[in-house]
Amino acid sequence: AKVDGVCWLEVQLDDPNVLPKKEALIWRISNQGAEDLHGIDLSNANLRETNLQNSDLSEANLSRAYLRHANLAGANLSKANLSGANLVIADLTNANLTNADLTNAQLSGTNFSGANLQDIKFDGTAFIDANLVDAINVPSAILSTSLVPPGHPDIALVNALRAATEGLICSSAKGDPYGIFLWNVADKGEFTLEKLLRAMAYLSPINIDALQQVNSDTELARAYHVLLNCIRGHLVDIEMWQFETESLRESSSVTPYIIVGRTLSGDWFGVTTEIVLEVKIETPQTFYINDGAATKPDNQRLFSAVKEIEPEIDELLSGIEGVQGLVWALTESRDSTLQNLLLATKHFAVKDVEGCEYIFDRDVPENAEQPASFAQLVLNNLHDLRIYFIGSGNVDLYLLGQTQNQDWIGIRTGVIWD
Repeated sequence: AKVDGVCWLEVQLDDPNVLPKKEALIWRISNQGAEDLHGIDLSNANLRETNLQNSDLSEANLSRAYLRHANLAGANLSKANLSGANLVIADLTNANLTNADLTNAQLSGTNFSGANLQDIKFDGTAFIDANLVDAINVPSAILSTSLVPPGHPDIALVNALRAATEGLICSSAKGDPYGIFLWNVADKGEFTLEKLLRAMAYLSPINIDALQQVNSDTELARAYHVLLNCIRGHLVDIEMWQFETESLRESSSVTPYIIVGRTLSGDWFGVTTEIVLEVKIETPQTFYINDGAATKPDNQRLFSAVKEIEPEIDELLSGIEGVQGLVWALTESRDSTLQNLLLATKHFAVKDVEGCEYIFDRDVPENAEQPASFAQLVLNNLHDLRIYFIGSGNVDLYLLGQTQNQDWIGIRTGVIWD
């Protein structure tokens, strides 16, 4: 019998040794518990709701393990491999995660209260909905609605926004609640779009040398090889990124990758494959950055080289569902190039608050007597407002505004766009 991935919790067996060795171990852990699991292989194991409190799981392989609702409070997970693990609503209170690998882990509602997160790996992982209250050694790049430094001058405003949005949902068929987070410049540095996308796990780095293993579709891999061979003579510091959202997964059988590099003139060039989308969100031209970088002679030679290989790229991509050729952007700033590039894909948009009043809808009668409306708090206390729309149809929405203290407050929700 094939029993991979079975949840053995509360399954009665006279003799677990009738199971394959690994599954027998998982049955024992699920039903009888275990304390010393140092270095053990539990990859892909279904350990839903399992009690692993205070267990020694140091250096254990829990990659892609299903640990939803698991109790890992006080567990030693130092150097554990939790990449791709489902830790939704899991309890990791006071757990030791020093040097643990949380790459691409799912962390919605995960409780890290009091946990040690020193030197964790977390590319492709969003902590926005995780509880990090009193967690220690939290990497500065992590964003969470639970993270506000004690005594921060904007804490009163953050709490007021939380109170104003408590119980509210965004006015759309998606019905998402609001999440409030603080971008503390002293800890995270100046706000950039790239930092936001990485913190929310939309953007994660890819090893260019491992391009052949990135995707099993040989046409896509070959197309990127042709592209890389073309631009290597015109760019330095080349990086490759994976850009992934729920809408993109629904729209195409492949994941688009972004290549970014610095030109010989010191500007920044970005290129990606465009995905066919049923719903496209248009951005006003004022949000496209045009700083004249494209007119420089060295950059013109780069454009000519890419245009020359574009027919070959188009032919390679023509057989891939949902893909329709290349789009690229070039500006003097890395962040501006990324914004222009994503805007060109129509899978990303930026708008002013004006015209997006629906994000302030408060169709909840019992909240009618709140002393200050959500809209008033935002418009009276935040400046340089912008709204990022990420997705197509099923859209994640981020309203960002700067406070008087030059930090940023973000308001996160979702809408259905039709």
